[in-house]
Amino acid sequence: MTASFGGLTVFHYLDPIVPTQLVGKVSGSRLVSTQSSAWGDELDVVTATKYVTLTKSMAYLPGWRATALNLSTHQIQQLPIFRRGLILSTRVPTGKWQVHWHYHAPYIELGLAATVVSGVLWLFAAIFVLTGIRSRGRTKVEA
Repeated sequence: MTASFGGLTVFHYLDPIVPTQLVGKVSGSRLVSTQSSAWGDELDVVTATKYVTLTKSMAYLPGWRATALNLSTHQIQQLPIFRRGLILSTRVPTGKWQVHWHYHAPYIELGLAATVVSGVLWLFAAIFVLTGIRSRGRTKVEA
């Protein structure tokens, strides 16, 4: 707590959360740059003298992916995602890599397909009910 004004209290957090970082002391390895997007994707450039652990301060959920592009050989590699406490981590191999973190919700395609199919079924049901009501109103009554 740094100050208090009547019913308002001001707090100052001294240890800021680092969104992405290398874990452990690996000499010569470093996180060169980090670039985040508004939708949650992130591009990190890592120089590694040997395998290093890269953590992202984001809740671990199934569906996170890390794709690495070797900036020297242009080789693309899927990196495995691990849970480190509550956050994400991955192992980056030796070299200079651009790591792309991306979230893809599991079964989202199945959910979208089910939504479209149910919408079409509701449309057919509404058409069936409306045409059934109209055709019943047109029947002749014989005297």
